[in-house]
Amino acid sequence: MSIEDTFGSLFKPEVKSSGRKLVAQEKISLSTQSDTSIQAFVRVAPPFRVKFSTEEISSKTFSVECSCPTARKNRFCKHVWATLLFVEENYSDFLTEKTEIENLNSSAEPKIDKQSAFKESAKLRASEHRKEQYQKQKARVKEKKREQKGNQQSHSSQSHSPEIEAALAYFSQNGFPMPSGPTKEIIVEAKRKLSRLFHPDKGGTHEESVELNQNCEVLLHLFRNDS
Repeated sequence: MSIEDTFGSLFKPEVKSSGRKLVAQEKISLSTQSDTSIQAFVRVAPPFRVKFSTEEISSKTFSVECSCPTARKNRFCKHVWATLLFVEENYSDFLTEKTEIENLNSSAEPKIDKQSAFKESAKLRASEHRKEQYQKQKARVKEKKREQKGNQQSHSSQSHSPEIEAALAYFSQNGFPMPSGPTKEIIVEAKRKLSRLFHPDKGGTHEESVELNQNCEVLLHLFRNDS
């Protein structure tokens, strides 16, 4: 039986037509051929590799792989059909008694995008940090209210503008409380550590990065005025 009779129903008519054109244009070449393995190259731009393999010559099943985008979508492509035609004409012994095709592209595990995985991991770390700092801040607020009820003393002996108070609250909420007043070293260190979490390249957002820089500048402005 011909490959048309045996495997033709697995391929769409337009795929088979395109495959025949590749053979007619002499675009198929075999780099490896044996009773159990065939490797072909399809000389197009870009070129693609097609591989047939079977456990033994008497096996009824053989597997196929193609490096083209269509094959990676779990479809039988024109390159596979062209290679089947070429093998049938030039190395028919490989196809003897073969009645079933296994598409290995359908079972291949997707490639992992390392950069995307890193960004997702960074976003997760930033999210976990924010959750942790939120819980800590809730505990600090609760404790502060308890202290205020007991002695009704102010939260700070030093008076600051609302803008500075807001900046101090921002750093406190993100894990860097400054109960005795800010120092330049503490501010710089807090910014350095928070930048690792809030910078867009580290899993944060542009808005979080801008907010960090603005609050840092508010506090550092105190030291510029003093100098």
